[in-house]
Amino acid sequence: MADGIETLVEEASRKAGRAVQNPRRLAAIESSGLRDGEQSEVLDRLTALARKLLGVPATFVSIVDGDCDVYLSHDGLPEPLATTRRLDGLTFCHLAISSPGPLVIPDTQAHPVYKQIPTVDSLGVAAYLGVPIRLPSGDVLGSFCAIDVEAHDWSATDVEVLVELASSAEREISLRGQLALAKSEALTDLLTGLPNKRAFQ
Repeated sequence: MADGIETLVEEASRKAGRAVQNPRRLAAIESSGLRDGEQSEVLDRLTALARKLLGVPATFVSIVDGDCDVYLSHDGLPEPLATTRRLDGLTFCHLAISSPGPLVIPDTQAHPVYKQIPTVDSLGVAAYLGVPIRLPSGDVLGSFCAIDVEAHDWSATDVEVLVELASSAEREISLRGQLALAKSEALTDLLTGLPNKRAFQ
């Protein structure tokens, strides 16, 4: 029985790993200009609203970058995570980005794979709801997530609310990416690709 559970965990981890390490996805994140995790007032409002509407301890928007999560916004995460806004290792967000739709987990202890995710112990995650967030290219950037420290029977309305908020987050992220690109282009010589006079000034 234990061997069977270990196999399930390994398979889930490999599937999540393939999605996370997809070269095209990582290149899209790199070109988006969002990798530094700069906070956004709009995203902060969205995560605060999500927490209020869903009645959960914490909500966040993550970039799944290689082997770590970078939080563009959060409401309710504990310290030191609230300050560092980075978390290494396998998380539910890794599973969410390889999910075709919302990842709905009412009870992390009820599934042999989910209860092995490290944040079940480190953050006390007992329930998880995550919606993949896509870049305009269609590549998955990360997810808009809600967590609870108790089992939570997520309703259809809960899922719909998070899907709508995730869509708003996608629009904000797209605008930020376009702005970062425009700034970069304004400071770069189009012929040489080197910093121009405006960049030096």
